[in-house]
Amino acid sequence: MTAAAIAGCATSGDSSPRQEKFSNLLVIGIAGTWDSRAQFERSVVSQLGAAGIGARSYIRIAGGPKAPTRDDVLAVIAEYDFDAVLVTRVLDTASSAAERSTTASAKVTRKDSGFMKLFRYDYEEINDPAGLEVNMEVEFMTELYSAASEELVWSSQTKAPKSDSVAILVDESAKLVVRKVRRSGKLAR
Repeated sequence: MTAAAIAGCATSGDSSPRQEKFSNLLVIGIAGTWDSRAQFERSVVSQLGAAGIGARSYIRIAGGPKAPTRDDVLAVIAEYDFDAVLVTRVLDTASSAAERSTTASAKVTRKDSGFMKLFRYDYEEINDPAGLEVNMEVEFMTELYSAASEELVWSSQTKAPKSDSVAILVDESAKLVVRKVRRSGKLAR
């Protein structure tokens, strides 16, 4: 919904008749949790910076967990003179969990009392341990908007590889976004 408010009506693909190149991007991530969104934006900004492309995170500028509105984004663009906005939003998430058996383990308890502290440890065996394997997937849409024309100039839909860690999934998704937007030819080097 936020992306729609930012974009108005937009189409997919390259909708710009001229080949604009962008060098100062506002990065916006739209996700379910503020922590994931902040991590994603920081990761994208860092990777773009490493490639010599100027970028700033919306969260770093605006602060707080509030989702951006069109007016908020336009105000930030005007204040920081961004030439493009890179918006990535989550389209779908899926997770699965499976129980797997693991080896028996022992719980060790240290004891500091008793006759000359001869037997300092108790070992309690834990039988029938179970492990839980969780896999998460995310599908997301990335859109690049020209700040001057307020039009969509590039978009891509991507599915990130499965991961058992939200942090790793967010970082891998950010890498995919940066790789695809760099390959688009829309960024000035």
